[in-house]
Amino acid sequence: MRVGMTRSTPVLLPIIALMAMGGVWFVTFKLIEQDKADLVNEVELTTKHVAGLYKEQVVRSLRDIDLTLSVVRHAAERHGLKGALPAVEGDLLVPASLIFSIDIVDQAGHVAASNHASHAPDVLTQPYFRHFASPAASLVGDTIYIDTTPSLSDASKREMHFARRISDAKGQFAGVVLVSIDPAYFTTGYDPSRVGQQGVLGMVDVNGRVVVTRTGDRIGGMTADAHDAARINMPTASTEESTTATLMANPWDGVKRYTAITRLNAFPLGIIVGLSESEQLHRLQENKLSRQKQAVIATAMLCGMALLMWQLGRSRARIRRAQTTYYAASEASQDACFVLHRVCDVSGATVDFMLIDINGRALSLTGRDKTAILDKSLSTLLPTEVGQSIRAILSSVMETGETYSAEQANEWPSIPAKWLHIQAMLAGDAVVVIVRDISVSKEAQAELLRRNEALTHLNSQLHEAHEHLIQSEKLASIGLLAAGVAHEINNPVGFVMSNIGTLDGYIKKLFELIDAYQASQVEANNLVLISKMSALCEKMDLAYLREDIPSLMRETKDGIDRVRRIVRDLKNFSHVDSSHEWQLADLHAGIDSTLNMVSNEVKYKADVVKAYGDIPPILCLPSELNQVIMNLVVNAAHAMGDERGTITITTGHTEGVVWADIADNGSGISPANLAHIFDPFFTTKPVGKGTGLGLSLAYGIVKKHGGQLTVTSEFGVGTTFRMTLPLKPPTAA
Repeated sequence: MRVGMTRSTPVLLPIIALMAMGGVWFVTFKLIEQDKADLVNEVELTTKHVAGLYKEQVVRSLRDIDLTLSVVRHAAERHGLKGALPAVEGDLLVPASLIFSIDIVDQAGHVAASNHASHAPDVLTQPYFRHFASPAASLVGDTIYIDTTPSLSDASKREMHFARRISDAKGQFAGVVLVSIDPAYFTTGYDPSRVGQQGVLGMVDVNGRVVVTRTGDRIGGMTADAHDAARINMPTASTEESTTATLMANPWDGVKRYTAITRLNAFPLGIIVGLSESEQLHRLQENKLSRQKQAVIATAMLCGMALLMWQLGRSRARIRRAQTTYYAASEASQDACFVLHRVCDVSGATVDFMLIDINGRALSLTGRDKTAILDKSLSTLLPTEVGQSIRAILSSVMETGETYSAEQANEWPSIPAKWLHIQAMLAGDAVVVIVRDISVSKEAQAELLRRNEALTHLNSQLHEAHEHLIQSEKLASIGLLAAGVAHEINNPVGFVMSNIGTLDGYIKKLFELIDAYQASQVEANNLVLISKMSALCEKMDLAYLREDIPSLMRETKDGIDRVRRIVRDLKNFSHVDSSHEWQLADLHAGIDSTLNMVSNEVKYKADVVKAYGDIPPILCLPSELNQVIMNLVVNAAHAMGDERGTITITTGHTEGVVWADIADNGSGISPANLAHIFDPFFTTKPVGKGTGLGLSLAYGIVKKHGGQLTVTSEFGVGTTFRMTLPLKPPTAA
């Protein structure tokens, strides 16, 4: 698509962009104002709704209190002041566990009956008593007097008192029924999320003074006296229609709230519900930021579009310069470049490719004239099978968009090159093919690969020899250490064994002396001494000592014998005295000592079964054969799964050779790994669990003895290693 720009375009673009941005911000500010109006309307409706719910709750609670006053007053007038509460509690009219307290006060100001332990200290001075005791109160006997006074238990808190006059049979003043309750009762059960952390929910009296709020008698740190000074203007009547939510600063703390005030016509009280403006309109700020962000994005997009159109004109000039540079670089390149355009049928499918451009290097490589091949189809230039293969490659690049890159031997006799690197890549509706002569680099690469393989082989041999040398040094060091330990342990074990034998004899003589001493006391018939000896023997539990001390001595001798056997096996395993000398050795003794050395690796995983045959001594290096047996037994133990297995060691001999089989019923070896188990550094264990040198070193030791180490395995069933050794190895000489 061609894009044209007139000379007036650079002048009009800033003007159009500024007008569009102004329109965007105008609409944004209008939307923000509308959001605020909608949210304010929603908050006002919410305030009225919460006020209606709270009013219903308060009215229900006040009616329950009114009913309680009526029931108790009726019982007092019927059963007397003292019998009123038992009568109503017995009839289950007022439960004893009521959350508010009930007091019945006689005409003298004394509490005649109560359902709680605390009473007003001076009833005569209380406003409700003075109100009903006055002569004028007889005309309003059914009215409820409501007052708030300091709590008896905490003077900083308030209590609400609901009182009703009690009349005698002649209608004269007989006392007062009083219901007292914590004002927090009327705000209990409201989740703060309903009105917010700064919201207000409470009751005021007819004079607009605070009775109770959602947070108690304190708002913003104000005391009860301060609340008396901060009054609310009460409405003259209470109807649902007259309940409105007005934004006002409450006199308690100055916080602006959407406030709804409702008078309770049946009671001299009113309710107030206030929702904080800052809490309720927090979403307005979020919406405002969102609108502004959208306006900024739209402004940026308009600026970007204007800048894009301005840059488009400059880009066309750059493209023309780039094309000139490309043609110059293409002609200077040492690679042959071909540009082919696809040819499609009526359905849009690619059927052929046409050569539309070629550089000088490609002409010299093909040896053809530019006019003879330019604008010719590929099927015309290459009608052979090679041409079909190239068309298939180009079609794949065109369809998938993936770059094709390959090295291949030259198949065209007209091109003087042995190896070619061909790369085809998609460029719009065309495919660019780059051909490079890589004959020299391929020959150098082949020579480098040959030398690298030779060097790798030599390095592997050197590394294997180095590992064998390290293993030999380790064996020698282990042998010296084992011999030193065995020698050092033998000395203390010898004198401990001697001392144990001597101590056993001493103990026997002491028991004989004790028997003789007891017999002499019986013969002397000294009852006092016999009694003391009997008590002493019973205290020391001499009978138990006679049985336990010989058992302890036997166990100690057995332990010392076990230590001596371990030392002997350690010495036999190391063969330090002749570790580097060929000697006649018993293969069974070497196997036994090795099993003792690796028992900690094997005893928790498998049982070892020995099936020894009758074999003669062999000429060998015993410490190295012990190393082979150790590797095979430990590998067999590691091959066991979760269940305990069995390792079977079988020996035998034929003419001139002895053999030993180490078989296990573990997990077995997979056929893919079986051919590599004797290779250096090959291991199937996790990283850090094995070096891959154990079986390789074992194989080398057996070969050193002129023998063979073979393996047979069935995956999931078990593995058997056979070590075959000649009686006299040829290398022993």
